[in-house]
Amino acid sequence: MPNVDLHIMKTTRVFVDTNVWFSAFYKEGTCSRILRQLNKSSYEVVISELVLEEIIRTIQKKAPSALPFIVEYLNTTKVIVVKNSEKK
Repeated sequence: MPNVDLHIMKTTRVFVDTNVWFSAFYKEGTCSRILRQLNKSSYEVVISELVLEEIIRTIQKKAPSALPFIVEYLNTTKVIVVKNSEKK
């Protein structure tokens, strides 16, 4: 095995858009399979605070019964929420 400094290895991050989140929790299909595969992978799933707010707002409006499932998913998986960038 090659001598690899693990401190310099980077994990690939994947940004998941609001539409994918909504579709994944609205009905079973491609988007829900994508989230399941990402959860099993070594990728880091990343969303911004803004997208998180948009996900919650959209689900509350269009599919409120799905809200507990997305909250549970976010609390039990390795999703990273990053701060919104501020324009100066």
